[in-house]
Amino acid sequence: EEFEKILYEGLGIARDEKSLENALEKLDKLNKNARTQLGRAMLVSALDRCESRGAHYRSDYPEKDENFRKTSISRLKNGSLETEYRDIPERSGNESQI
Repeated sequence: EEFEKILYEGLGIARDEKSLENALEKLDKLNKNARTQLGRAMLVSALDRCESRGAHYRSDYPEKDENFRKTSISRLKNGSLETEYRDIPERSGNESQI
């Protein structure tokens, strides 16, 4: 229950740096199981993405920034979370844009 509440508060549709950092702090106090690490990866990716895109609105960064149009890839390596960002291939024109 606490895990879900933390992610709901931090990763809701409207978010900002403070709410994301507060959620990370609370999550870090929980057990470091795989589920918590997944939640941490989601929060870190959302915190790093200083823009609003689609249904995810950052009140502190209300505009879309094409520099953040990337795929987030997180992995647990030697007990530490690593996150990298890769470019998304250009669209062929048939896909809808977000």
